[in-house]
Amino acid sequence: MKKNKEKANTLIKRNNLLSFVKSKGIKRISPEAINKIEQLIKKFLEDNIEEIKERAFVEGRKTIKLKDIELNVLKRERYPEI
Repeated sequence: MKKNKEKANTLIKRNNLLSFVKSKGIKRISPEAINKIEQLIKKFLEDNIEEIKERAFVEGRKTIKLKDIELNVLKRERYPEI
């Protein structure tokens, strides 16, 4: 089987992601599954960054604060779109 070295997400290094997955008890994972995890993380971040940016803009601020992240990410239902 051909190894897939194509990066979908440069925010998290693939080796770090593999180490994290293995630390949670998964011994083997396919390259396609890793690519899908990378894409989901990227989409989650893109969606949340847009919402956080809009909240700061509406409040007339340029700086993102901890309360913006708490309101948009931490208090939301647990990822209903995934």
